[in-house]
Amino acid sequence: MPFATSQRLTNKGAKTMMDAAIKEAESIGIAATIAIVDRWKGICYCLERMDGGPFPIPYILPQPKP
Repeated sequence: MPFATSQRLTNKGAKTMMDAAIKEAESIGIAATIAIVDRWKGICYCLERMDGGPFPIPYILPQPKP
């Protein structure tokens, strides 16, 4: 089969991930800036800065070698 099946992140799924990330940050006592992004294109689904969290500085992660 020439096509692979894939799943798409929904708005509800992104919000669920954000809530879990905020809960984890609070549990370890840090204020964070959290972004939920698309794995392949880097499209931002959610971005939240907790009170006292750092302002985000954009950078590009190294791409994995094929």
